[in-house]
Order: sequence, then structure tokens, then C-alpha cells
Amino acid sequence: MAHFEPRTFAKALPALRKIADEPVSKVNPPRSTLREVAQKLLKVDTSTPDYWPTVLRFIQFASAGLTPDVPPPGTQPQFVSHSRMPPGSVAWPPMSHTVIVLDGGEVSDLRADHSRIIFTRNPVKMTNVVFTDCVFEMPSLDQPDPFLQQASRTILASDLKEVTFRNL
Repeated sequence: MAHFEPRTFAKALPALRKIADEPVSKVNPPRSTLREVAQKLLKVDTSTPDYWPTVLRFIQFASAGLTPDVPPPGTQPQFVSHSRMPPGSVAWPPMSHTVIVLDGGEVSDLRADHSRIIFTRNPVKMTNVVFTDCVFEMPSLDQPDPFLQQASRTILASDLKEVTFRNL
């Protein structure tokens, strides 16, 4: 699929979603293919049928394929964004190998690596947040809100290795 022309690629979104629904260990796609597909998804018209459900599912599939060294699904979160302190009042230490739930509120100056990042339907104001080698779980939605759309496109535009949210 990574080598499809843009128009053909857009028509293949249902097939991509089926692939992304499989465990990444079963499909075992090359890292270069995951990155190529992410870049192709950025070029597809966002109003194309199946675009958002495919993108949201692909992000989790691709990030899991690129970074297997993270806490497994179901691990207790160590940080939940809605339980925040006022911006600037806490200097967050770097987090590693943890679960972070982004569920409303504000998060600033946070760095995390090898972590599971769980987005919910609740927007989070993120300033200077960097995720390196993380797996991103996105809610399954046909039409996500602007926050999830922008977050998804930022993740796709990264190399799926380091994702920076300067001001979201």
C-alpha cells in the first residue's frame, strides 16, 4: 500500500484499517513501510470516507510496531492529565516506561519516552510536550473533534519516533 498512488491509496483505506486491526506482531510490517503509510495518510483528503477511523487505528498499530518496549495495554496509568496542577507550578520529571492518559486539562513541559500515551475524547491543552518512542492509543471515532484531528496529524507528520506538541 505504501507504493500506491494517492488516489488509489485513498480508495484502499478500508483495507488499511483491516490490516491495522490485526496485532502488529502478526502483520510484522517493516518500519519504513509504517512511516511511508503515515506520510501517505497526510496527503489524503480528510473528508474521504473511512479516513478518520483508519488514521486513529493506524496510529496505534504503527506506533506499536515501531516501539514494542512500552507498558502493555491495561497497565495502570501513572499520570492522568485532568488531575493537573496549574500551568508552570510543577516541573514534571522525565517519564519513562509509564502510562499517561490525556483526558482533559493542561499539560506543559512534559517529556516521556517508551510510554503508552492514551488519548481520550477530552481535549488537552499541551505546551512543549515531547513523546519519544511511545505507543499512542486513540479513541475509535468516525469523526474526531478538532483536537484529536490535530493531534493525529501531528503524530503522522512526525517520524513516529519523536512527537512534539509545542502548542496544541
